[in-house]
Amino acid sequence: MTDEQDPKKGFWEQAREARHNSDGWIKYFITMATITSVTACGTCLMVIALLVPFLAVIIGVAKIDDCPVNSMIPIYLIAVGIIGVISSSLGLWRQCAGVEDIKTQRCIACLQIPLTLVWFGFFIAGNVWVYGSLKKVETDEEMRVLKGAGKIPNPNYCNAWVYWLAFFMITMV
Repeated sequence: MTDEQDPKKGFWEQAREARHNSDGWIKYFITMATITSVTACGTCLMVIALLVPFLAVIIGVAKIDDCPVNSMIPIYLIAVGIIGVISSSLGLWRQCAGVEDIKTQRCIACLQIPLTLVWFGFFIAGNVWVYGSLKKVETDEEMRVLKGAGKIPNPNYCNAWVYWLAFFMITMV
């Protein structure tokens, strides 16, 4: 552990030292990523990063049949949510293991590489499913059934939580 990553120093003091001691923005970015990941702030961010995927899985499972505009959108939420939970858990495990445990760090990296590739595939597919439905989707609860047609389901309806969470998750990447 370098002097810049001393956990006894405050986060902002470590950030200032990293900026002062870095000879380029790439080295500064890498140093800041390391400092952030080993601080309490980094742990809090990891816990928050676990909450969004859990929410995606819960909403995707609860509303799996509530998006006729594209039935793959809830599946996308479930898949990306599970991948996010696993990835965030691996990140917390890496953080708890410490930088000195090289064997564990390598093991976690080997697990994260295929996970990232699967996530990337779902990211591309999610873009097609969510943005492809953007112009025709109706998320208003009153539009669930076609007006004047009895109880015929609206083919352009998607539950607002399902659609907008998927839209948010894709857009934030």
